[in-house]
Amino acid sequence: MIKTIKIKNLAILKDLNIDFQPGLTAITGETGSGKSIILKAIGIGIGMKADKMMIRNGEREATIGLKFGNSKIERIISREGPTKTYLDNKKIKINDLLKVCSDKFEFHGQNDQQYILDRNNHIEYLDKYCGHQHEVEELNKIYFSINKLKKDLDGLKDKSKKKNERLDFLKFQINEIESLNPTHDEYIELNNQFKKMSNIEEITRVFSESYNKLHNDSNSVTEQLDTVYNDICSIIKFDRTVKSIATVLKECMIQIDDMKSELSNKLTNDDYNSEEIKHVNDRIKAYEMLKRKYGGSIESVLENFNDIKNELCQINTLDDSILKINNEIEKKENAYRELSLSLHNRRMKVSKKLEKVIENAIRHLNMPSATFRIEITQEELKHSFLIVNNKPVNIYPTGFDLVEFHLSANPGEPAKPMVSTASGGEISRVLLAVKTVFQNIDPVNTMIFDEIDTGISGRAAEKVAEHLLSLSKKKQVICITHLSQIAFAANNHMHVTKFSDGKETFVNVDYLSRNRSNEVVRELFLGNKLY
Repeated sequence: MIKTIKIKNLAILKDLNIDFQPGLTAITGETGSGKSIILKAIGIGIGMKADKMMIRNGEREATIGLKFGNSKIERIISREGPTKTYLDNKKIKINDLLKVCSDKFEFHGQNDQQYILDRNNHIEYLDKYCGHQHEVEELNKIYFSINKLKKDLDGLKDKSKKKNERLDFLKFQINEIESLNPTHDEYIELNNQFKKMSNIEEITRVFSESYNKLHNDSNSVTEQLDTVYNDICSIIKFDRTVKSIATVLKECMIQIDDMKSELSNKLTNDDYNSEEIKHVNDRIKAYEMLKRKYGGSIESVLENFNDIKNELCQINTLDDSILKINNEIEKKENAYRELSLSLHNRRMKVSKKLEKVIENAIRHLNMPSATFRIEITQEELKHSFLIVNNKPVNIYPTGFDLVEFHLSANPGEPAKPMVSTASGGEISRVLLAVKTVFQNIDPVNTMIFDEIDTGISGRAAEKVAEHLLSLSKKKQVICITHLSQIAFAANNHMHVTKFSDGKETFVNVDYLSRNRSNEVVRELFLGNKLY
């Protein structure tokens, strides 16, 4: 159970410490006094969404500390960063906190009436009572698996319709690329050859002039080196150290001779005929065309080539893929059929029991003639693979059942969809009855009710008070109330008041003695200060 809550800078709550007691605690106060903010703080403490807009004006952050059992939860809501959550001083993810709190606290807010009025949620209540949520989760997986497989199948069938046209196109692309047989190395070599061919006259001119300067001119490099070499050799007899110079000169003369031979070969062999030039030009043009069509580079051409071959392979095996997916769909549909029928049968059986226990709980809440029914139907859908009672039915993640709660509050009236027939007060009692029934299945230590008594008065209010008091014998019940009957019946009466010093607003919380409680209840309810 909740022991204490410490709230700081949340809306109009500046710094508030509240101790909670066992049993039924009724929270009263004038409209706007801060009652709902206290329950909102409890909700945030046990994992509900924290809104930065609730931080008190002028403050940078709000904090909520909640003690229960031997543990403590702390949540820090900051204007500038994410909300921080701690369990026993250790940081914890919000989803993990919700798991910790789910079997300890149950918060019934004002939105619960809308939730129970939405017939799409009724199957959830029934499945919880049946206790087969694990099977429903498994069916959910099968359902979405079937949908995905059918989507994949549609894609393959669409490809199959365009198969021949696509095959011809892919084969054309493959032949187009294969006819050139492109490689990155050849592309570089072709471009080098093209540069050389494009400048062959300049290259030949330089080679020729260089050869003449080395060999043919009257003042050629060869003759000059020969003269220098002979001159150096003639003085070796006078200076032996110049012999090394002569050696180097001799080596240079040998290398220049080699260069003359190389230049001579270049002049003889580097002569391209028109066919060679055309061949290089044609291949370069073919490369450039492929680059334009397949991505702008040789690498992208080769990547596209692999992709095209892979697609061709897939298309060639398209019929096998379609057959394989059809077989997989059939298996999944058989699994869905078997599991959904099992769930349906259990729902049909257990719904009768749940009808009775909820109906009895409603009747104890001053609706003695109430009739509660759980209607389970199916929606017919042509071409569905699932046949129930000789008709094809639509399927959903939870099965093929549509579940809706029907209610009759008056004798002689047939039960009709609750969403269209029940008043606000009747819905409040149905909600309390349903919550009570399910608390017996999945009990928690603490139940928090935010105005469960909407639309109730008179004898019905007394019955609700008795019901809450009975419930509080087994668990802690905290309830904001607008009913004097509940306030009188409560074990603990927490009264909330608001005051101001002219600059700021403050909230005060007091537990009232029995005598003071009676006085406050009369003042609030008989004086019409509580709405």
